[in-house]
Amino acid sequence: MTSILIYCPENSPRLQYVLEEIFRFRLSVDYQLCSDHSFFQSARGAKLHYSSTPCAAGEVWIPSSRFLFESGLTSPLPETLWLGQTPALFPVHTAHPATWPFDLFAMAFFLLSRYEEYLPAPKDMHARFPASASLAAQQRFLETPLLDVWVARLAQKLATAFPGFPVSLPAFAFLPTFDIDQAWAFRHKPLWRQLGGALQSLWNRRFIQFFHRISVWMSWEKDPFDTFSFLLDQHKAAALQPLFFFLMADPGPYDKNNPYNSPALQGLIQTLSTRVSIGLHPSYQSAEDPRLVIREKERLEQISGRGIRKSRQHFLRLHFPSTYRTLIHAGIEEDYSMGYADAVGFRAGTAVPFYWYDLEKECPTSLRVHPFQAMDVTLRQYLSLSPEEAIEKLTRLRQIIQTTGGQFCTIWHNSSFDEKGDWHGWTKVYLHLVKESQNLPSK
Repeated sequence: MTSILIYCPENSPRLQYVLEEIFRFRLSVDYQLCSDHSFFQSARGAKLHYSSTPCAAGEVWIPSSRFLFESGLTSPLPETLWLGQTPALFPVHTAHPATWPFDLFAMAFFLLSRYEEYLPAPKDMHARFPASASLAAQQRFLETPLLDVWVARLAQKLATAFPGFPVSLPAFAFLPTFDIDQAWAFRHKPLWRQLGGALQSLWNRRFIQFFHRISVWMSWEKDPFDTFSFLLDQHKAAALQPLFFFLMADPGPYDKNNPYNSPALQGLIQTLSTRVSIGLHPSYQSAEDPRLVIREKERLEQISGRGIRKSRQHFLRLHFPSTYRTLIHAGIEEDYSMGYADAVGFRAGTAVPFYWYDLEKECPTSLRVHPFQAMDVTLRQYLSLSPEEAIEKLTRLRQIIQTTGGQFCTIWHNSSFDEKGDWHGWTKVYLHLVKESQNLPSK
C-alpha cells in the first residue's frame, strides 16, 4: 500500500480518526504521522503538512483550525466558505497561502461525527433531527457529498505534487434497500385488525379500497404489498444485491407490522434470507426502550436461523449517541439509518460508509455507518414530487456519486409498488432507478 508522511506537531483521537477515514478507507493509502519538523523536511516521497503555520514553500499544506484538538462540545457551528461553486467549512486565515484556505480535516470530523446533532436543535414530531435544522440544508449543500468532493480534490492535488501518487477513489455501487413495515396490506393479520380496517374504509367512503380488501381476502387478486417475487426478479436480472429490513415489533401506534409469530411472515423471512441479505428494523418504540432492540434482534435471528448484524431504525429515529450505543450493545455491526426523512441528500456529507465516532467518549467505534441518499416516502410525500421529477432527482444524485465514488443507497418499501393505491405511477421510478444505477464503474 502506498504511504504518505503527514506532519503535525501534536496528535489527538479526532485527528487519528479523520486520517484513517480519509487515507486508509477512502484513498487506500497508508499514512505515517510525524511531529519531527526536521525529519519531515528531509523526507522524500508524498507528504502533507497539517498545522497552523507553513514550513516550506510549495508544499501541500492544510491549515489547522484547532477543532481536532478540542474535546467535547466546545465549538459553535463552523462558518461556511465558498470557493467558486463549492462550499467548505472551517475557514482559516493565514499569512501565507495554504493549499486551500480551510481546515479539510476539521470539516471531515464535523460531518462524520454528526457534531451538530449533539447541539440543541428543534426536533420534528417523531423527535428526529430534521434536515432543515442542519447546516448543510441552511447553507444549501445538502445534495452535495461535500467530504467526498474535497477528498477527491485532495487526491488529485497530491498526485500533481507527487507524480506516482495513486488517485484511487472509492468504487461506485448501487445499494437498493427495503424496509418491510408491513409485508401484506390485507392478508395474514389478526381478524380484529382486518375487520377494523374494512370498517375504516367504509367510514371514510373509500369504497374501492373496501372492495379491494374483499378481493384479496377471497383470493381473487394478489395482496398489493406482496411484491417480493417482483423485486427478486428485477434485482436478479440487474445483478444487484438488495437488502431487506424486517420489523419484529410488538404492536404499537407506529409499529403496525404483521405479527412476528405469524407462520406466513416467518416463512417469508426464511425464504428471503436464503436469497438476499436481511437486517433488523428496530421498532419505533425501541428509541425509548433500548431493551427492545435485543429482543427484536433475537426474534429475527430465531426465525431466519442467521446472525443479524445489520439494522435500520424504523421511522429513521436516530438519536446521538444513544441509538448507536444501543446497536453496538445489541451486536449490530452495520447501520443504514444515516439520512433524512424530510429531504434527500448527504446527512454526513458522504456516500462512503464510515465508522461511527462516539463524540462523548472521544473515540471511534466498531459500528460501520452506511449513508443513504433518498427514500421513496421522502420523494412522494415530503417533497411532493411527481414520478418524473423524482427520476430527475435520483438521476442527479446517482451522477454525483459516480463522480466522487461511494454507495448510491436508496430506501424503498414493498408497499410502494401498489399501482392501484396512492403509489400509482411510481413503479416506473424504481424500475428506472434499477436500470440506470447498476454497479457501474466510477468516473
